[in-house]
Amino acid sequence: MGSESSMTLYQVLNRLAYDIFFPEPSTSNFLLKRIKISLAQNTLLLLEASRKSFRDLFLYTRQGSPFRAIFVITT
Repeated sequence: MGSESSMTLYQVLNRLAYDIFFPEPSTSNFLLKRIKISLAQNTLLLLEASRKSFRDLFLYTRQGSPFRAIFVITT
């Protein structure tokens, strides 16, 4: 999927869900255990991707007119 440091928020959420709903055969069959393992493996990636997405949205908003800021706030 790409290097872990450049993953987008969408990619991290996709990876998180994939680990839960489509586990490898050696993984536990218990849903709560799969959720716990997936969160443990992807929490730091999720935080980093969230910060990156926020930063990108902030820069996008600042580069535009006041109408762009209103558009971003309302959506």
